Amino acid sequence: MDEAILVGLKAIVQTKKDIELFNVYKGVPVLYKASAQRLHDNVLTITADAYAYEAVCLGLEKRTLILSDVLEGPISARVRSFEIASGLTHLEDFAYASGKIGERLIVRVAPKDPTEVALEDHEGQLIPASLIDISMDGLGVYLLPPGAEQTLKQKPTVHVVLELPTAKINLSGAVRYIRAEPDGRHRAGISFAQDILVRTAITNYIAHRRGEILSELQAIHQDAHRSV
Repeated sequence: MDEAILVGLKAIVQTKKDIELFNVYKGVPVLYKASAQRLHDNVLTITADAYAYEAVCLGLEKRTLILSDVLEGPISARVRSFEIASGLTHLEDFAYASGKIGERLIVRVAPKDPTEVALEDHEGQLIPASLIDISMDGLGVYLLPPGAEQTLKQKPTVHVVLELPTAKINLSGAVRYIRAEPDGRHRAGISFAQDILVRTAITNYIAHRRGEILSELQAIHQDAHRSV
């Protein structure tokens, strides 16, 4: 473990200062409080607020970010164990988080159901894709046909059409990146500039989907406590 991380975690335990835990569940950032109890053999024992439904992310995601003004920066940790009734949690495998925390705060919601996306170039050639997530700035998609990544690399701009539960989105976008995923699929990021009507439609969908995702966490929390 990095010595600075070890020093910071020891200081948190000694001062008994509350920490904040940060997760991103299905694209929605969630923040909740916890208290540090003990640091032993590079394992940090904490108690998450048992009444905070967001804490179920510890069991679902198996990772979290530790935030505290005592630390030099956000620390990523793996969840070794989590007891939902008491909030008792053991964290290990600490490392400074890569990337900026501000970027993680951007809401990029994942769709509830599989959602098709049509990417069309200026010549009318269609590249079918499936939606991974969507934000106010753009969307992430999986490219469906084999070889589509090679076709899309030659298209700096595309027309994007997708049907959301709250609206049909029809706009132009710029291809920001294309990368291979571990499972062999190719992911593409499309950024777009929206007019006011499209921006309103996307805002409404994100707010609707965010509410569904948070309700899902609340339901998991309530069901878990009933079964304890």
